[in-house]
Amino acid sequence: MSEAEPTTENANADTPEERRIMSSDELPQAEAPDKDQLDLPPDDMEEKRTATGGLIYANDEELKEQRLVGWEFLKSLPYNLLSGGNIGSISLPVRAFFEPRSYLERLTEFWACGPLLTLAAEQTSPLERLKYVAAFALGGLHKEIMGQKKPFNPILGETFEATFPDSTQIFIEQSSHHPPVSTFLVIGPNKVWTLSGHLNLAATMRANSVKVVHAGYHEVEFADGCKIRYSLPVLFLRGILYGQRVAELDGTINFIDRKNRLGCSIIINPNAKGFLRSLFSRGPAPPCDTVRAEIFRYTVPDGADPEQYHFDDSTKKEAITVGDGSWLRHLEFEGKKYWDIKDTPKTYKPIPVPNPMPSDCRFREDRDALCKGDWDNAQKMKHQLEEKQREEARWRKAGYAKRSGIAT
Repeated sequence: MSEAEPTTENANADTPEERRIMSSDELPQAEAPDKDQLDLPPDDMEEKRTATGGLIYANDEELKEQRLVGWEFLKSLPYNLLSGGNIGSISLPVRAFFEPRSYLERLTEFWACGPLLTLAAEQTSPLERLKYVAAFALGGLHKEIMGQKKPFNPILGETFEATFPDSTQIFIEQSSHHPPVSTFLVIGPNKVWTLSGHLNLAATMRANSVKVVHAGYHEVEFADGCKIRYSLPVLFLRGILYGQRVAELDGTINFIDRKNRLGCSIIINPNAKGFLRSLFSRGPAPPCDTVRAEIFRYTVPDGADPEQYHFDDSTKKEAITVGDGSWLRHLEFEGKKYWDIKDTPKTYKPIPVPNPMPSDCRFREDRDALCKGDWDNAQKMKHQLEEKQREEARWRKAGYAKRSGIAT
């Protein structure tokens, strides 16, 4: 989809907030999964860790099938895609590569440690609250990348509504086509916290790896008005066509609490050796899943707007505490574990609401066909949906040009 979208368009007139917010006693209670329960990745993936710290994709039979299909597919790709081009605009084969879910459903795995936000809401100390929010974000990263099949790209206006077992409500909508933006609102039990924001997924491909960037933000708001905003790191998926399939994270997750002038930087693989240093080092490289969490109080420069300011390397900071851990295992501060994969509830999974809107992703024909194991029809319906979306994008672009007096 090469055409640039002049505006971000919303296909549904009512936002999730305007539609309905149910009280806790109105929500469906968690029951045994039925045929419409999401098919989530296995829960024992924390054991599949490489010696160097990555997360292994250990299903050999599935890998073999993906690579057979993948090699055939790559032969048809232009060279620029294999040299770092964006793969979001090409139609991937459904067979072997796709899971029967929309990306909107997959997004919920970022919030798999929701009870930690409820604990954060109970804290009277802004410092303790920030620690729990950091733990929530780190634990969700581990859960989200465990499934390494690709979900379906959402269609503009597509939605997903669900609840978690603790009555947390989930509202997600695909609010932009190009760039692809998913907007979400998550409301905690008894509204003690809300989580909102948007993500723009961008994936680029090299010969044997994929780089995934989640642009956008998450913002947690508590009943006392405190808001904590954070971003997500970069994901690298290596071994696409040969070698061991490993997922790794890179970068820094920054959190900011502007009300209390607190910041936190979770640095992934903080002891990584640079290229030149590694040439002269005799010791093994440190595990790349390790993290260091630095919490500090920052000073807003004179003339800057405290409500808009975001710290950077030039910001004056006063160190408060330092935590450590692993995005695959745990996060702790001063000897206390705020998140441990062993304690993550395996039953905390989204329960799709009954009678959703017609725009709900569960009505997608390609998703339905793949759920039934019909690869050919899933591929056909996926192609039809993509072509329809491209055509509608051209109409919007032409309409924008006409309204603006731009020659086309």
